[in-house]
Formats: sequence, structure tokens, C-alpha cells
Amino acid sequence: MRVIIFILCFMFSAYGYAFSAQEHRAAVRLAEQHLSPRTRAEIKRLLPLSARANFAELSVWLDQIRDEPSELVPPAVARSGPWHYANFAPGECAKPICKNGQCVIEQSKHWLKVLSNKKNDRKQRALALAVVTHLYVDLHQPLHLGFASDRGGNDFQVQLPNAPNQDNRDNGSNLHAVWDSFAIVDTAAAEKAWLAAPTKADARVRITDIDAIASEGCTLVQAKNFYPRKHRLTPADVDTIRTISSDRLRLAALRLARVLNRALD
Repeated sequence: MRVIIFILCFMFSAYGYAFSAQEHRAAVRLAEQHLSPRTRAEIKRLLPLSARANFAELSVWLDQIRDEPSELVPPAVARSGPWHYANFAPGECAKPICKNGQCVIEQSKHWLKVLSNKKNDRKQRALALAVVTHLYVDLHQPLHLGFASDRGGNDFQVQLPNAPNQDNRDNGSNLHAVWDSFAIVDTAAAEKAWLAAPTKADARVRITDIDAIASEGCTLVQAKNFYPRKHRLTPADVDTIRTISSDRLRLAALRLARVLNRALD
């Protein structure tokens, strides 16, 4: 089996980036297909006050500001690194460890309230749109609901399967990086498959509660064999990660659309 290997060497803040930029954009493009006309109109009204010209690009802004000079970053999100994840204790998926509300769960709730309140300043709501759009997708990456002890899999090194005609020397990565970047190999094919999938038949789409979504991710991480034995991933492991990640991204998109319709329609 041919396996396309992504070697990621980047380690940002505590957990790094959640899902790659292309995956965030793909999820938002799918979400856009399920927005009501009034929600679309409200997003169009808020975008000129935001940091990006279109909705897909806005979805990756919260990651990109980590590389921007501090004077260009809005004060409200200047220390947003911890917002991308939450930690859980082993055997516990109902009580996240979220010091002073600085985690993906509490910040998602906070900014969703800001976005939903039409009495708030439009510029503040535009900022909330950027944060919610990004964090709601982050919530669906399982290792952003993992353990502090290994920093959501960043400190769990893995050996990837060999690419064709390649030895193992360059195939090292960490488990978090694998989950971030293996969801989509062919973006166009993934989006086509997502659009073809029966949405109404999937009861999970109706689950938009932030605590429930976080518990889903935590449950995946704490399942038996989530961490590969001997730190080695087989081609079958990679296929499983890719299947689950793609499914989580699709759910993120469809749930995000429901949340935005509720907040903006």
C-alpha cells in the first residue's frame, strides 16, 4: 500500500496547530454549503471588519497570528495559544482541566456568546466569528482533548510506515502531527465525498454542544490502542487515522453550520 508521508517538524506553543490550514479551509467550505441565506448575509456583513477577505481564509487566521508581530495581533487574542486545546485526566472525559477558562472548550463557549449577541459591537462580533470558526473545528481533532503529560501526543514519537523505496531514517514524527495532517490527502476528493454523504441520516450532526463534542474527542484518545504499540504506525493505522480524521472534519463542518445558523440567522 502506498502511503504518502508527511514529516512535520513544527512545534508551536503547547499543542501546535490543529488540523492543517487546508483541512480548516475544506471544513469551512463544506459548512458554507449548509448556511442559511440570512447567515450568509450576516457573515458577508461582518467579513469587511475581520482580518481576512473570505470565510475560508478567516478560518485559519487564529493559527496564523502566532507567526505575526505582536503589535499586529488584537489584544483580545494575544495570548490565545491555550485556547486550541483542553486536557483531561486518564479515565475522565467529563471534567476537562481548564485553568482560568483558558482552553478550547470555555473559549469556544465565550466567543460563541459574543458572536450570538447582536447588541455587541460589529467589530467584536467579527473577531468572534474568526475565533469560533477556527476553534469549533479544533474541537474535533481528538488530540486537542488529550493528556497534559504528553502535550496532546506532541511528545509521543512515532515511526511512520515506509514510503516506497525509502528506509526508516526520515519517517519519524509525533502522534499529534500525524492526526493534524493525515485527514486529507486529496482535498477535492474529500470534499466531493463529504457532499455526497447523507447528512440527514447522521444523527451525530445534531450534536452541537461544546462539552459533548469535547467528550467525544477525549473518548477517542482514551480508547484502547489509540496510542500505537511500540510507537510504530502500520499502513492500516494510518488508514484508520485518515478515516477518523476525515469523519471528524466533516462533522465539524456540518455542526459549525448549525451553530452559525443559530447564532446569526
